[in-house]
Amino acid sequence: MTALNPANLPTRVSFSLYWLARHCTAAGLPRRAVITEVERRTQNNQVAMILGRFFHSVVQAVADERGSGKSQAEAVAGAFPVVVSKYKEKYRDLNLDYEPLVQDVHETVLNHFDLGFDRATRIDVEQELESVDGNLFGEPDWVEFRDEQIHLVDFKLTRDAVRLNTPKNVAQIAYYSHLIMDNYGSLPGAATIAGLRGAQHQVATSPQELRQVSKRASEISERLSVAASSRLQLEDLASPATASCFACRYRAVCEVAAR
Repeated sequence: MTALNPANLPTRVSFSLYWLARHCTAAGLPRRAVITEVERRTQNNQVAMILGRFFHSVVQAVADERGSGKSQAEAVAGAFPVVVSKYKEKYRDLNLDYEPLVQDVHETVLNHFDLGFDRATRIDVEQELESVDGNLFGEPDWVEFRDEQIHLVDFKLTRDAVRLNTPKNVAQIAYYSHLIMDNYGSLPGAATIAGLRGAQHQVATSPQELRQVSKRASEISERLSVAASSRLQLEDLASPATASCFACRYRAVCEVAAR
């Protein structure tokens, strides 16, 4: 059996945990919660994760510049080189000068994002929100308040509009909408999954979907609480199935995983 570290079991549910644990609670656990060492992400996955963070960092930096009264072009010209320099220093093995997605990000924030500062009364960029019951938390990429409505935007690192409309991306919009409802008292009037070079997908959420999010998160939270107090093993939280086990990071160490 695979031992867990009770002190490192999550006490709140992030979207990553929520999504990975939708079929199997064990699959959503962070590595620090499992005592046995497991295989790390592949290099390709690591690069994609870093570039995704780079995209978010550029949006944040440009938003900060726009908030000081600069035009979009001025904000991008000032913020973009600074973010690139920081990432070059932090990730020296990643050659950003020859990474096509870096140019895509620049072109996107310069020409395809209406950051809305001229009309919005307030914009929150990656501000942490927590549900009323304390079970869920997250940082929506972009929450814009305008004309008594809320516009939610989630940024994705793809040029293909078709790839924006995935079950995971749509579920993330519902998850963030639940947090927005709990914190601001109303659903987003518009929700957009925004990719590179103008790629977009609009998503509508319903109160029923939000109730499902809350119910599922409560179930995950309860299972983790029991696991911590009863000192359960990884396998006690597993729900083995071929589809979910195939992509699970714990497949090699989980004794009940479907092979």
